[in-house]
Amino acid sequence: MESLDLLNPSDLSEHYRHQLKQTIRAYNPTQIVLGEVLQNAIDAVVEADGTSHEITIDLNLDQRSVKVTDTGIGFPNNPKLLFLGGGTKRHGNPRLFGFVGVGIKVVLFSSKRFSIRGHSNNESFCYEIPNAYQFDKDPPSNLHVPSQFPNDSSPLKKGTEIYYQFPNQIAHDPIEQFMQNMYAQCLPQGNDTGFGKALKSAVDRGFHENRFSGLMEAFLRRHTYAGDVLNYLGRKKELTDAVIKISVTCSDPSDSFGDEIGDLFDGKTKFAFKISPKYLLVSDNLNWVAQQNRPGLYREALGRGGTNLTRTWKGFNFSSYFDEEDYEKLLTNKHGEFPNSVKESIKEYREKLFPRINGILLTIGHIPSFEEFLPGGSQRVISANGVATTHAIDLTRGRNQAYIRCFDLVIDTNAQLNYGKSQLADTHLVSRIRRFVNDAYATTIQTAASNWVGRVNPPTEDEEPDFFLRRDSLGIPDLAVKKVPRDENDVIALFFELLGKEYLTGYQNFGLSQVDSYDGRFLIRRSGDKEDPIVPADDRQLSAIDFKVTAASLIRDLEREAKDPRELKLVIAWNEGTSNSDQFGFADIEHSGYHQDRVYPGVTRYLQNTKSGAQIQVLLLKSVVDDIKERQSADKR
Repeated sequence: MESLDLLNPSDLSEHYRHQLKQTIRAYNPTQIVLGEVLQNAIDAVVEADGTSHEITIDLNLDQRSVKVTDTGIGFPNNPKLLFLGGGTKRHGNPRLFGFVGVGIKVVLFSSKRFSIRGHSNNESFCYEIPNAYQFDKDPPSNLHVPSQFPNDSSPLKKGTEIYYQFPNQIAHDPIEQFMQNMYAQCLPQGNDTGFGKALKSAVDRGFHENRFSGLMEAFLRRHTYAGDVLNYLGRKKELTDAVIKISVTCSDPSDSFGDEIGDLFDGKTKFAFKISPKYLLVSDNLNWVAQQNRPGLYREALGRGGTNLTRTWKGFNFSSYFDEEDYEKLLTNKHGEFPNSVKESIKEYREKLFPRINGILLTIGHIPSFEEFLPGGSQRVISANGVATTHAIDLTRGRNQAYIRCFDLVIDTNAQLNYGKSQLADTHLVSRIRRFVNDAYATTIQTAASNWVGRVNPPTEDEEPDFFLRRDSLGIPDLAVKKVPRDENDVIALFFELLGKEYLTGYQNFGLSQVDSYDGRFLIRRSGDKEDPIVPADDRQLSAIDFKVTAASLIRDLEREAKDPRELKLVIAWNEGTSNSDQFGFADIEHSGYHQDRVYPGVTRYLQNTKSGAQIQVLLLKSVVDDIKERQSADKR
């Protein structure tokens, strides 16, 4: 009788290839193009003796290639480390970014040419692997490697060199997506306003050769492993004197990446710059601007309840916190007491949160100043032993939400990252941090920001006021709402009037909220329901809904985990909008997993998480309005 080896199933190769594809999808383009190999280089430097180390990055956009060289401990001569899961970091130093050594395999299996050189333990080697990106072809590429890499004929003195080149003309091009993501995150207002103004000043004053190098430095230090928060806090001595040198080559950036990105190269086709692997705050960029135009930088400690700060027309206030006593200052009101909401949580914070915090960095300033001196403006960031994550900290407490964008906050924690290395693995810790930040905002930060900034007055001098009569007409005479929505409040008003006029039916509103995670809770009669739903006895029986001007704007909330696609049942928006997300996409409702009799009234589209499969129904009011106008026009004929 034929036997089976339970440790070596015959279809292992097929399952392994499937796992590779799933793993690659878990990593964003920035991680694949640069982040993961850079992470390995930084880890190698951290593990090496001494602090005077160098990492070089050669980014050749013409050849679609990247070469990263470091002077760290050196990649070991162990080809098994190129297997998915074949790593040495699982039980290693928590100060290292790597989790199980997955990232380099993601890069390898995304490359048409991959080579690695290493010098470790007085041994040097060199090996090249072609066409690994074709691993999912049938039959797959020949990816056999020797049990040991051969000697290097021209060895490195120390460290590791990894070179990789991406294939041409492929769907979901990582180089293209990396460039577009960098631009979108750092320059949401375009080249000439916001952070674009600071980039121009950096070139004019000789800090950068062109605007693109300033953009790339800001992006790397704000959104990748190159921006180490622990190094900023002075708690990663291994990186104190380390430097990252970057060279970029691109003969025609406008042709390759569009005019907006191409314009930032300022006519340069080859240039170099260097950065420190340290998280970026506003203080790093203030020197880019001439003294007479530069906001001041102050270091006033926040008093009880944040009441000691006073109005400053142009400037930032920076404060840092490093121990339990400091953290509790953010939770102490003007009477020197904990508010009732904090009293309920302080024991939990002391036992389960404060011991996990390495430090907190808080900067308060005017919104336009943040937009000029930080790529993408202010943020609320959780980092794990130096690594900034993608977690969102939504603020639902406090009397006035106008000051949310008036402070930049970083909380560094002693925590592990998840498999994709973009978020914390400990969801309970994330929940405690979010509650802590909301308590701190309501108790001290909101008051400090309002005293420092004064009344928030949008629009600024760079923005055009909102002229209501100039808005486009909605075109339905019997509606009280006359203009096309430009604000979420407009969308809410239009939706309820469509209900009142019975252009939409089947929706029962049980309340809107500015405190709940979602905008409202509804009871909805689906297309196949023969009777109205039974009145619920529990809030969990209600459907969570959100209102947006464009449905695509919800994707940012989903990617940052501010909203859960498994809980949110419906988004109501004026129109769909556009998004460059790899993880979320829109499609017609008939292609969804919803049976036709479980679709909500008026819904024609849905939004899907391509990784988890979760789906959210999308009601587009513009489509509803267009249908009404078409029917009214037909009736007149």
